[in-house]
Amino acid sequence: MEELKLSPPWKQAVKELIDAGLTYGSTVEKAQIVKLCDLAEPTTIAEKERFDLKLLAATADIKEALLIDHQMMLVTNRDGSYRVVAPKDQTAFAVDHGARAIAREIQRMAVSVQYTNTALLDDTQRKQNADAQAKISMLAGMQKLTNRELRQIVE
Repeated sequence: MEELKLSPPWKQAVKELIDAGLTYGSTVEKAQIVKLCDLAEPTTIAEKERFDLKLLAATADIKEALLIDHQMMLVTNRDGSYRVVAPKDQTAFAVDHGARAIAREIQRMAVSVQYTNTALLDDTQRKQNADAQAKISMLAGMQKLTNRELRQIVE
């Protein structure tokens, strides 16, 4: 009798990873996720684009399920594989990763507001732009201070 499989495929992948002994410090290869989620290898550029999106979505779902249901944080290694962060390192990793993401987004927002073509704005809009730049600058300063404080907590 054929074994029942969970649907969507990422749920079955999580089950199989846990059943295979996934634990803190374990490594999961991208090819393993592809196989577990039954993703067909692409042969055309259009298929490759769909494959990449499906793999990204499946990986995100697996990461979320492992974190919420099993308290295992799956993160990307520099070589394209994934690893489960040890609980003793998870807080520091989450704080550092989150702080960097916030800083990156504040920087993007600042650049977008700074390089607005103000010659095409009326006086009210120019004032709004200048006010936004000042507030973003204050926000960036507060964020840097908060990052330092957060990092001190986990050191």
